[in-house]
Amino acid sequence: MTTMQHTQMKYLFLFAGYLLTIFRADGQTASLTDRLQTSLSPSESRYNTVSSDMETKWQQLLYRNPAFYELKHTHSNLLNTGKYRSVIATGYAAGDLDGDFLPYEGNAYEDFRIMGSGEYSISSAGTIFGTAQYARGTHRNIGWNATRYAELYQPYISTDSVGGDFHFEDYRIEGGYSFQLKKLFLGVYASFHGEQAHRKSDPRALNNMTWLSLGIGAGRFFNRHLVMVQAGFERNKQHITMRYWRPGQQDRFFIGYGFGLYDVRLSGVLFGYSRMYYLNEGNAMVTYQSPVDKPFILSAALGYKHDFMKTEESDIRDLYESRTHRINPTVQLKWLPSSPLSFTLFLENHTDRRKGYENIFEQYLVDEANNIYDFRLIDTQQKYSSSKSESLVQLKASYRINPAHSLELTGGAALFQHEEKYKEENYRVKNSSVSPHIGIGYKMKLKKSETDISCFFIRQLATDSQYDVVMKNTHIEHLDFQHTFAPYAYYNSDFTAVQLAATYVYHLKKCGIGANLKLMYKTGDRNSETAYTDEIGFASSAPMITAMPDKHDEIWGSGSLFFVF
Repeated sequence: MTTMQHTQMKYLFLFAGYLLTIFRADGQTASLTDRLQTSLSPSESRYNTVSSDMETKWQQLLYRNPAFYELKHTHSNLLNTGKYRSVIATGYAAGDLDGDFLPYEGNAYEDFRIMGSGEYSISSAGTIFGTAQYARGTHRNIGWNATRYAELYQPYISTDSVGGDFHFEDYRIEGGYSFQLKKLFLGVYASFHGEQAHRKSDPRALNNMTWLSLGIGAGRFFNRHLVMVQAGFERNKQHITMRYWRPGQQDRFFIGYGFGLYDVRLSGVLFGYSRMYYLNEGNAMVTYQSPVDKPFILSAALGYKHDFMKTEESDIRDLYESRTHRINPTVQLKWLPSSPLSFTLFLENHTDRRKGYENIFEQYLVDEANNIYDFRLIDTQQKYSSSKSESLVQLKASYRINPAHSLELTGGAALFQHEEKYKEENYRVKNSSVSPHIGIGYKMKLKKSETDISCFFIRQLATDSQYDVVMKNTHIEHLDFQHTFAPYAYYNSDFTAVQLAATYVYHLKKCGIGANLKLMYKTGDRNSETAYTDEIGFASSAPMITAMPDKHDEIWGSGSLFFVF
């Protein structure tokens, strides 16, 4: 069986399971697994942009505050929370892109995960909670990048001119404690996330990543109005090593700083290369929710994060650093009249502002007798800046046919804008798009089973683009096609997408067993005028897009089984 036939069989299996769920299931659920789901591939992240249910997104915000666990246990009558508190789940997902793709992400994904989460309340003592997940998978055809989670550190990524497949194992564990002190609810949490990724082809790459997060939260009801605040700190590290295993084999390892530019002096032909990334983040969020027993329910949250990142080369120099401000406002307004018809308006925005700094070092002689040299920092220049904004506007109308059946109609748009600048050369790249969409859904809740089925139709239209990158030093080969034009071309495209989701739960005496299936299919093209006509520097075996306009197709699917109790 060929690779393409194997891929088609995987999606045929997922789609058959989706149809099976539609014709056999008889109910509705707000799946606990959706709230706990973490994206393991870029395709999964893109799927979640539109298809995640409004209620699921709001629940994710509430549960970020550790104080909420005891608060909702003590005041379940004042909050609309689910029946189940714990889950054990396993899932499989796969995705492929045809045509344009982001080289630093690759164009094929496959992963498997197993996850468990639970809460336990002790009378007059509080609630303990925890989540654990193990996942493994492969991200294929990554080119011109050896940095995992490259968007955290861009534009300062490390790369070689070969590329290949990254195999990874992912570990996550989180725990916390929530309790009540008079009318105030308090909580603390800690989490660890680790990933080890490697490439089996030369130059062999090994990436070790860790995240350590700590946080506190508080919440209180004011005349049944809920107000919560939280603050936290996160420490992220990534260690990259790249080495050739074949004796005498060498390659060019690039130390890049955006727009196809790289440190010419340090990007040499070597046997290997290594780099450390350090990222410190402070975060805070304020959340408000009005009484849920009123016809109008207002929910709002404002989150803020500040990231400080720096690099360290194998010769113990920190060449680059960046500072990023992230703002995330969310507003949800529900109108729940006594009639069968109700409405929900959801507004969300994620805005990032980043500034990049280049440190300039001088090499000096420390010990002349022993010929020992060291480096000292002589200047820091702020040259790079970027901004990214992703917004979502959705309006959902729900019609309750009877206590067991309801229909939903959702309409809205996702807005995207990304811009990068480099001061010294006056470079600028800009992309923006709008993605109007419409969704239909059906929910059924019976005594023994629940089903939730939805389908979204999405159309992305590129609304604005600008590419002002002309290399001035033509005597040096540049990486602007690989690092700058390729992302520009990917975002400057129009496509049509269909996204499907189905969840089924069968209720036993004290628990439930269910299945969840998701499918996304996109088809489109890069805009016809988006072509690269200059000479491509460093043509190599690293996976890459075409210089001329190409298709923009993608397919992704996932299936999971879970127990809730």
